[in-house]
Amino acid sequence: MTYGTSIAFFAYFALTRQEFNLSDVNDRRFLITFYKNARKYNWNVEKYNKLRDNIEKVESDLKRLKDPLRLTASNLKSAEEKILSERNNIERIGKTL
Repeated sequence: MTYGTSIAFFAYFALTRQEFNLSDVNDRRFLITFYKNARKYNWNVEKYNKLRDNIEKVESDLKRLKDPLRLTASNLKSAEEKILSERNNIERIGKTL
């Protein structure tokens, strides 16, 4: 890290009071330009946020529907064993009736 880089990081911290983290910087830059353009072009930010929330909800529902049980290989084997033991219990109960 050079002297100029450390000065730039300190200047960023002095202006934003946030640590220089690349993902945080990108998020901050996106939000600044988004709200600047929203004012400039009269975008409805509340409607945009509601649409984004709905998109996230639908994507999570799709993810859940694609893999409803979310079983891994180890969980699948234990689930299979539980199903077999329950089936055996039901068969035993059926024979005693």
